[in-house]
Amino acid sequence: MTTPQQEARPTRRAVVRGAAWAAPVALATVAAPAVAASQPPAQYEMDLGIFVSASASADTVGRVGYFGGNEGGVQTAADTPEESFRNGTTWAESDLNWVDGRGTTATTWNAMNAVNGEGSFTPTGNLQTTGVYPSTTGFWFSRPTSTSGTGQTANYRGSTTLASGAALTSTVTAIYAPGTNTSVAGQIAVGPSYTTISPGDAAKPFTYTGSITGSPICVSPLSAKGSTTFYPPTVTTNSKGQVVVTMSYTFTTNQAVTAGTAKPYSQIISPHTFGLSKPGLLGFQIAADITGTLTPSTTRQPVQLSRALTQRTYLSLSGAWPPG
Repeated sequence: MTTPQQEARPTRRAVVRGAAWAAPVALATVAAPAVAASQPPAQYEMDLGIFVSASASADTVGRVGYFGGNEGGVQTAADTPEESFRNGTTWAESDLNWVDGRGTTATTWNAMNAVNGEGSFTPTGNLQTTGVYPSTTGFWFSRPTSTSGTGQTANYRGSTTLASGAALTSTVTAIYAPGTNTSVAGQIAVGPSYTTISPGDAAKPFTYTGSITGSPICVSPLSAKGSTTFYPPTVTTNSKGQVVVTMSYTFTTNQAVTAGTAKPYSQIISPHTFGLSKPGLLGFQIAADITGTLTPSTTRQPVQLSRALTQRTYLSLSGAWPPG
């Protein structure tokens, strides 16, 4: 996802593991009341973004995917908004293997073998410590600002609230080698207790009450309060004879989230808890998007998020998607 701006700026890749960054999305400009009749109305925008990661980490029961996130794999990088928005973009691009693109190669399915993230990551961090980025999937937004894409906190005004009931949906697509046992490939471990969900099962809901601990300087600590519903996978065979398994799950918030005076950014993070069968696995892709309502205090005109921010990434043994 390299842009001319990114190629021109100096590289400051400060460390180890984590998820990718990309350009934040500037929401449409809306007008605020004028201070005086002789002055033009101040213009406010908000920044927002969605991010998604794929991890080759394996859990203790021999499956591949996410079990509480990218265990210990983090990046320590930009820890101020200005650093996060350098030249109008989030400047660090930090996959575990430093691959710039929609996906990367997993040489084998083992813990911490590879991570690839795409999209726009929460400015200044998405964990409890400023500047720390574990790999996961989520959505963030800012207070209204007159200088979007810069991180200049002096220009933030008022607050922005994401209403309760926002729904962050992720779709996992796994591709297996021809001849793979479809019954085994179609069994996916989900939820905190690694419950198996298979084609034809009922949807499986789980409730999460946790939130980010600690107090990052710029980001509201709310993380994962709500419920996640996993829907039964489908199993098909493509023209190459490969087995294709697809599953979606939706994290729905149960309270409003606000970016305000104390914290200029807020976020929701989908609890990644799924595991794919390893035998025959060639690669998998994760795509995510969100629906919900954002309301800035400067205009009180709600903005509807309607699955227009889709991000996706993948890991595959061949380094390509779909895998050969």
